[in-house]
Order: sequence, then C-alpha cells, then structure tokens
Amino acid sequence: MRFLSVLRKTLVETVRDWKVLLLLLLLAPAFIFVLYGFYGRDVTTYGVIVRNGDREVEPAAGTAGADEPAGRRLIRTIVDTKYPDGTAMFRLTETNDLEAAKKKIRDRDAQVLLIIPETFSKALGTADAQGGPAGGTALTFYGDVTNAKYIVAAAFLNAILSGFLDEVQGVRRPVAIREEMAGNMASRTEFEFYVPGLLVFAVIMILFTAAIAAVKEADKGTIRRLQMSKLRTAEFLGAVSLVQVLLSVAALLLTLLCAITVGYRVAGSVVNVLVVGALSSFSITAIGLMTAAFCRNAGDVMTIGNFPFFIIMFCSGVMFPMPAVRLFAIGGRIIQLTDVLPPAHSVSALNKVLNYGAGLTELRFELGAIIVLTILYFAAGVWLFHRRHMRLR
Repeated sequence: MRFLSVLRKTLVETVRDWKVLLLLLLLAPAFIFVLYGFYGRDVTTYGVIVRNGDREVEPAAGTAGADEPAGRRLIRTIVDTKYPDGTAMFRLTETNDLEAAKKKIRDRDAQVLLIIPETFSKALGTADAQGGPAGGTALTFYGDVTNAKYIVAAAFLNAILSGFLDEVQGVRRPVAIREEMAGNMASRTEFEFYVPGLLVFAVIMILFTAAIAAVKEADKGTIRRLQMSKLRTAEFLGAVSLVQVLLSVAALLLTLLCAITVGYRVAGSVVNVLVVGALSSFSITAIGLMTAAFCRNAGDVMTIGNFPFFIIMFCSGVMFPMPAVRLFAIGGRIIQLTDVLPPAHSVSALNKVLNYGAGLTELRFELGAIIVLTILYFAAGVWLFHRRHMRLR
C-alpha cells in the first residue's frame, strides 16, 4: 500500500512537471527528424574525383577493350557501379587540377581522389602481351584516413579496380570472391545506422529525471514525512524507478515509431525492442539512484550527473566502438571492461534485434547481463541513498 501511494504521488508530480516530461519524451524523436532531414532515405553516395592522366594509348591488339582507352573504360566502370536498388554508389567528377582536388578531399567535399597515370593503357597492353604485370605504373588513391567514408569508399574502389584489371587482362581466377552482408545491412541507409544509437539515447536520458525525482524529496524535506510513515528506502526508490521506466519505455517507443514513419526498417520484433528497452531502463534508473546519493538538490544532479552520463555515452559503445579490454571469460564468453556498463549490452541486443531479427532466446547473454547489473546497481543505489538521505539523525 505504501508503495502504491508513493507510485501514485510520483506519477502525479511527473505529469505536473509537464515541461520536463515533454523534454524527456520528445528529445530523441526530434533528433530522428533532424537526422532524417540531413540524410534522408538515400543510401550513401561517395564522392570520387578522378585525375585521368592516361595518354589514351590503346591496349595491344587482341586485348579486351582495344576499341576504348583503359583510363576511360575504368571511369565508366566506376560510374556504372550501383547499389542493389539501382542507386549510384559513386558521384564522380574529373579534374586536371591536383591541388584543387586535394583541397576538396581535405575539406571533405569528396572522399577519394583517384589518380590514373599516363602509362595506364600502355601498361595494360604490355602486361597482356608479355603475360605478366608491367612494373612502374600505379593507380593512386588520395584520401583522409580520419574520414570514415574514405575507408569505405577506398575499399569499394579497390574491389572494383581489381575486377576491372582482371577483366581487361582476361584473367580468370580459380576461386571467385563473393561478399555477403549479415542481416539487411547491405541496403541500410546512412540515416538508419544512427537510429539504434538514438533509441539507446532515449533510454539514457532518464538518468537525470530518476536522480531528480529521488533527490527532490530530500531537498524539500518531505522525505522525513515519508520516513514517519515507516516507508522503507527500497519501497520509495522502487516506486520512483517504476515511473521512470514507464517514461523511458514510452520515449523509446515514440522514438522507434518516428523512425519507422520516415522509413526505418526493423528486422525483428518491436516487442523484443521494448523488452530490451525496459530492462535497460531499469539499469539506467539504478545508476540514476546512485547519482542521487551524491546530490543535495536538482542543481547538483545536473552537474554531478554529467559524469555517469558521459561515461555511459562514450564508454559503452553507444556513440562509437570501444577497444576490447579483456577482463576474464565465462563459459567461453569473453567479458570486456565495457561490459560493466549495462548500455553496452543494450547496444548489442538492439543491434541483433533491429538488424538481424534476433529473438529473445538469442539475447540470453545480453538480457542476463543487464538483469544482473541492474540488481547490483539498484542494491548499491538503495544502500547509498539510504545512508545519505534516509538515515534518521
């Protein structure tokens, strides 16, 4: 009964503070529409600048493509490369000004500068006539290795060039190389790659509201009245946590629905996404309660709360992959340093559901880890909050 009373009280106070409620529910969905405005539903098209220095000396008689210079054929091959849906993979422009082209690469107006040497056609003709490679001729890639798009574009181009050279020289490989992408990643747009991170972001946001909801009772002094009713710390924090989890799941569902509205494709079940989100919400709420134990008021939460918030955001793989730091192994499963943060398992679980259509049975490790960590963090939060705010003095 005391638990239900605190639950009802917390719900009423949450609805009355409608500005914070709207911020919590609408921030992540708003970012969905912002990112969609930037990237749209198109797959990524990579900018390639070509400096074609080929003197257009035709290959030796009898070779493939003798009616067209090799440099020009290569450019046409790149332009004709498309995604499975027919969208061009590369946006190609030609130039003779190398310095201007390199500046565009540094300014990230394009991803790759491809330099075709003067002797390109001649080298291919010589190689075919002699039955082997001709030395001294090289195709050059120029790009910014700190630009992730360059890494991807260069890998695609390298595969295209390798196939082109085999075709021109009439080389038949004894073993074919075939690439298959896991799940539905081959057709994912750049916008869709950001959606899972925003779903986790919608959950992480409750760290602040959970801490504020717990600490404001101590700040206002009303926690003494709750103590007089013989309310236990676990009952009080349990009621606060349940409200925060409901809000987090609502924010997660709203974010996912907004993403689906603008074209995001979910490979798995939406129910499984919500299950992962609900368990993740409990774990983040537990961290919020631990944060509240070190705060005196809402102002402290907005300051001190940034430390666990940014640790979660940047060290759990939500924003970008983290290096593997092995701690130990359990049943053949390697436990990394980042695995002590519940969102690390949330990211892994959501990736499996959203991209590979995984069911709950395939998420046993991730869900089990989230539950265990939630219990540990919640127990620590209850103990710390009781010592700081609910001990009778």
